[in-house]
Amino acid sequence: MDKIKKIEDYAKSIVIMQAGHGYDHTNRVRNWGLIISEQEDYPRPDLVQAAALLHDIGLSKAGDRRDHGLRSAEMAEIFFTENNLFGEEDIAEIYEAISTHNKGYGGRNFLSAILKDADILDLLGPIGVLRAARAELDLPYYLTEDIKSPGWKKGNDYFDLKFQSGRRPADDMMEQFCFQASCYENMKLKSAKAIAKPYVDFLYDFIIKLDKQIGSVISERIKDV
Repeated sequence: MDKIKKIEDYAKSIVIMQAGHGYDHTNRVRNWGLIISEQEDYPRPDLVQAAALLHDIGLSKAGDRRDHGLRSAEMAEIFFTENNLFGEEDIAEIYEAISTHNKGYGGRNFLSAILKDADILDLLGPIGVLRAARAELDLPYYLTEDIKSPGWKKGNDYFDLKFQSGRRPADDMMEQFCFQASCYENMKLKSAKAIAKPYVDFLYDFIIKLDKQIGSVISERIKDV
């Protein structure tokens, strides 16, 4: 069986079907990774696919979601070794990329940068809105009259403080979009950031337009009273 097909089948069999992190997300990250790697002249598309396909498999295991990168890397290492799919150096490179993809600082090799940027790209733009709407169903749309929320255009440090205190990054959906947009700061590669910028702008523009629409509804209601 083809190596990549074997990895695909494993990913499909184990990847968690949690809203926002199903195989559809995995496959988009794989495709973004291939686009980035081509633009950056990275010579190992097989490693890009392997890392992307297995980067979230650790979500299938119980535990702190913040540790899923490390869990995914450990599971991938076992799978690759048992099936003799890659040599030690390749496995180490993939391990580094997967284990750090959900950390702000990222990993130490080029594959890490590709995977991290590909994963962030799937947080942005229209698909980012859809993923948030599916994954954060319990969040209210907005909590204050200023729909832009306390997280409006705050830097990544603002949201990191929430993570460090054990809180989720957002208290309402608008702040969730702001959090996702802030991840742009953690992107590593120039080519990926060029792709991402319009999608970041989309998220902020979405919030602005919603703010205007809600404001118009309130204004019309006041006129009718």
